[in-house]
Amino acid sequence: MSTNITLPKPLNGQVQPGDPIRAEDWRNVVTGITHIYEVLNKPAAVAGDLWVEVTGKNGPVANATVTVVPAGEKGAPRVGQYAGAGYKKYLVTHLVDGEYSVNVEAPGYLDAEGQPKMSEGGKWGEMAIKLKPAEATSEVPELFGNTLAEAMKKIRDAKFQVGDVIDSHGNEVPTRVLAEAAKTLAVLGQAPEAGAVRAQKTQIHLHVAARLDAARQITVPNLRGLTVDEARAKLAELGLELGEVTNVAVR
Repeated sequence: MSTNITLPKPLNGQVQPGDPIRAEDWRNVVTGITHIYEVLNKPAAVAGDLWVEVTGKNGPVANATVTVVPAGEKGAPRVGQYAGAGYKKYLVTHLVDGEYSVNVEAPGYLDAEGQPKMSEGGKWGEMAIKLKPAEATSEVPELFGNTLAEAMKKIRDAKFQVGDVIDSHGNEVPTRVLAEAAKTLAVLGQAPEAGAVRAQKTQIHLHVAARLDAARQITVPNLRGLTVDEARAKLAELGLELGEVTNVAVR
């Protein structure tokens, strides 16, 4: 490795043999020689090998990318090579003294980072990084307009769980054992919405149309003797509406 040495100018102007050397010129000569001495006698940087053990939920991870990055972005990153057989670790060679960070990426795991340290002997040793599994996600399917049976199949195929199913009358539809009549109910809404990315096993809640025979049966109240406004108010209390009103002359 080449080293650039900057030396001060030792003499000022032209000199002839026998001319006296001034104190300033002599000081420049001594300084230059001292600089050369310090460079030539500077101890060489210590280089060594770093072993990185990467493990996951089932032991060593062989398909990870291990990158050693110098601190302050000084120098190029180094990528470790996986050594199988009896090692099952990643090897990064010829690391000189300094500060580094080790970044680890692997499919199915969250990214991890660590800082290696030199041993007392001035050489790199080993370090271990334990990876955490990444949470599996899926995209929520579009369920609007599907029958309840179709929607439940799509939910399970996407690795989600069927949540609450409520019909348009506010009644809960049991799904543990889906009744034959409920299989054809149309889906009117869903939560989370279609296209959202959620963790697998998330519950998908549905709003479905009510069965015709599930409509509430209401007894029409006796409106005899009430004014039109009173009759309209009484019907509204039961969720009914007043229809056409015909005036009949009373004799």
